[in-house]
Amino acid sequence: MPGPPESTLAAGFARQSATLRARSGRTRDRGGRAAPPPAQDGKAKLSEDTGYLVGGYQEAMLYAAEYAGELGGWPRAILVVSSALPGAAPSREDEVVAADWARWVPEEVLDGLLEGL
Repeated sequence: MPGPPESTLAAGFARQSATLRARSGRTRDRGGRAAPPPAQDGKAKLSEDTGYLVGGYQEAMLYAAEYAGELGGWPRAILVVSSALPGAAPSREDEVVAADWARWVPEEVLDGLLEGL
């Protein structure tokens, strides 16, 4: 991904007031306990345009930072894309992960989503 995360955050915050963003999220009921429920942010992109997909990943990084207080568990944000993604399986070291439709849902991500249920 080009550029440091800080520039991604700066660009995202600069356009935040003018951008409407569709959100998909998941929370778990903690049975009335005081701790906030773990939650993840999810995005899906239907495109073959690499620039658009990179932008989607950057937005997912922005959401993970913007909602850090409300997101928990692993991964904090997920980008699912329609085109094939090269590379290794998602790593637990990354708060934001990407996967393509053909390999959705990666076993490691599924395990992370189901933890604590």
